[in-house]
Amino acid sequence: MAFCFDDNLISDLHKDVYGFRPRQGFMQKWNGMNKVHKQLLWDELCDTLDENIKADGVQAAEALVNLRKNIRSKMNSLKCNWKLALRLLIVNERCDPECDQDFGYALWRMDIGYEDSNNILKLYRGV
Repeated sequence: MAFCFDDNLISDLHKDVYGFRPRQGFMQKWNGMNKVHKQLLWDELCDTLDENIKADGVQAAEALVNLRKNIRSKMNSLKCNWKLALRLLIVNERCDPECDQDFGYALWRMDIGYEDSNNILKLYRGV
């Protein structure tokens, strides 16, 4: 069996998978494992991370579709252009559309992916 786990990166991998650093009990368990068990757990965490990444991609795509629907809905109800509709959606998230960080945060709250968020901001700013 080839070993590719890294004792120095297990905390980072755990955080990528679960969103938080491992607790003391996990680390004690990890430190007490032999190489074979460490590799098995490492592989399991990597598989879970791959599944999470795929699920996040699906969720981000659905969120983008929902954002487009919400923009169209605002445009139709208010008879406005897409920029004003998006601006109002950003303001509804209690964010300042003139501040790039707020703009990105509002899109993040709408589950828009990082790359899509940057592209939307560039379109909005006319860059």
